[in-house]
Amino acid sequence: MVEQLAMDFIVETESLAELIRKSQVVSIAQGEKLGVGEGYLKEKDMNWVITKFHIEMYAYPSPGDAITIRTKPIGFSKLTADRLFEFYHSNGEAAGIAYTQWAVIDSVKRRLKPIEKNYGSYYGIDRQESRRMQYKKIEKLEEAKHQTERIVVKQDIDSNDHVNNTRYLDYFYQSLQEFESLEWERLSTLEIAFKKEARLGDRIFIKHQDGNETDTEKVHRIHQIEGESGEILVQIESFWN
Repeated sequence: MVEQLAMDFIVETESLAELIRKSQVVSIAQGEKLGVGEGYLKEKDMNWVITKFHIEMYAYPSPGDAITIRTKPIGFSKLTADRLFEFYHSNGEAAGIAYTQWAVIDSVKRRLKPIEKNYGSYYGIDRQESRRMQYKKIEKLEEAKHQTERIVVKQDIDSNDHVNNTRYLDYFYQSLQEFESLEWERLSTLEIAFKKEARLGDRIFIKHQDGNETDTEKVHRIHQIEGESGEILVQIESFWN
């Protein structure tokens, strides 16, 4: 039986980044509960990092609302693992879901390392029976319609000494708000792929472009976060009601 864990929270802000930050709290708590928490990871020189998101929102919670976040892993392969997060209102109504892909980095050598073969067994998953998520390939931004820039500050940095993945959500949304009135509650689908790390003091550029999908009534946008040399740090594709 696949292990899962649910935790209750009070929503503080109208921010998807907040929901994802709280989701990470739940996944960390599950690891601690099953004996593969911070102490285990430190002993093994391991750190989990998120590499991809697929997020769907149905009924966005408001500040002050009580929500439940439920999570479970759904599969492990040699280099990546997939985890599902489900968001529920206090009345049981589904608020949204997030499929996330994770990878392990060697905390000493700072490079990817294979996932231990038996790691899934802590969560009740046999690697041979693991599910694998297929994440959408995000369109590459061709020509920015709008862009902003910012410098990475200390508050953006996590325990891996690079920008916390949820901060890129803040970057993209705050930048977008300078050009369009697209509120979080209008977001229906978000695809994210993390490509490279940004570190303290880096200058980054957040770029936006109209999407190419015309067979939908939704507002479609392509976003890209780049480093000073033009390297792609994060690719984002968004659909809004």
